[in-house]
Amino acid sequence: MKQKLLLTLVAVFSFILLKAQNFIEGQYIVNLKESYVKPVSRSQIVRHDRRAIMLDVNKPERDNIKDKIKTLQSKNNIKPSSVLFEFADASVGFTAKLTKNEKEALEQDPDVESVIQSYYFEIPPNERSSSGQTSLEKTIDNKPVAGAALSTQSVPCGIAKVGGFANGEQKATWIWILDTGVDLDHPDLNVETTYAKSFVTSESSADDFKGHGTHVAGIAAAKDNSIGVVGVSAGATIVPVKVLDRTGRGDWEWLMKGLQYVLDNAIAGDVVNMSIWAPGYLNCENSDIALRNRIRELGNAGIYVVMIAGNNNTDAIKSSPGCIDGAKLYTVAAIDCSNTWWNDDLTIGSNWNKSTRSFPVDWVSIGVNVKSTIPGGRYGLDDGTSMAAPHVAGIIHARGGPPRSVGTVTYKGRTYKIASR
Repeated sequence: MKQKLLLTLVAVFSFILLKAQNFIEGQYIVNLKESYVKPVSRSQIVRHDRRAIMLDVNKPERDNIKDKIKTLQSKNNIKPSSVLFEFADASVGFTAKLTKNEKEALEQDPDVESVIQSYYFEIPPNERSSSGQTSLEKTIDNKPVAGAALSTQSVPCGIAKVGGFANGEQKATWIWILDTGVDLDHPDLNVETTYAKSFVTSESSADDFKGHGTHVAGIAAAKDNSIGVVGVSAGATIVPVKVLDRTGRGDWEWLMKGLQYVLDNAIAGDVVNMSIWAPGYLNCENSDIALRNRIRELGNAGIYVVMIAGNNNTDAIKSSPGCIDGAKLYTVAAIDCSNTWWNDDLTIGSNWNKSTRSFPVDWVSIGVNVKSTIPGGRYGLDDGTSMAAPHVAGIIHARGGPPRSVGTVTYKGRTYKIASR
């Protein structure tokens, strides 16, 4: 009993420490009130079935909003060189490096909604790929990787469990992978390189130098081509949007720019997969207004967003962005191929719906010992809700809509739907 209490205290302390480590020193997110300026989505929003046209059509309104942002910055003596990023579409504001006095002045401005410290997103902890090494490359079928691709195609258990794969190659809709990038020339992936984009300041290429994004992409959409593995929506067009660097970590601004890029270029019916994580803070869904509004705006535009529950074996409401609810937004927890909840020990395992106030987990899917693509035309294994989410992203792409349920699994007194095509 004492040992379990000690482990619990260690887990709580580690979570608090992790929050502190995720903050970016001296960097802040400033949200402006709608009474001062309304975002593009509230004042003028044009959607179109031709990619990239929305950006040009909405440009005049966006420019007008950014002029008002600059007016507020000038009023508060914020130096232009301190400003890192301005946003105007789903909500209005900016990020900047601020002194203590500048931060306090902005907090007193009647046109400012909130000033919060900026923070990092990353590959969720407790996955093989979240370590400092490229550990996805360690095994193929429990054997060391020698650099060769699998010569015959296999159907991983996760694909079989969701009802098998479907041909996604001819569909007009795309799957956007917001992650560490994707191996741009992996023979088992259909990567749209024209729209591939990196928002990582130190890495201009959308190519994957970590392995996580490539692994995620293969689960959703590896080709049906007689080699390697096959994904749920086989051969679907994958668009890498790099928001995490080769260490598996990324600035808040990179994620926001990536989400805006998708909003500007995606069409209704496209799917976004975000197997990324930050520790959720008090009132997680509403603590970061800009992030919440931007993700919800994707759903409101008819774009499906799939997020992870997190891997801390705790309340999923403490995991961002998975704590965010809204139309066409889905948060996914992990089970294994025998429908057993992924739960390795007290602190490692899939997050779950613990709170009596909010139930962010919408679906469960396979996230244990998942085989998929990795950089270099190779294949490897990983565990985590990061692997469960792209199963659901592939299902949505294949179906052109939400998953159907093929039964349930119960964990800690709550029941969850198992996702299938």
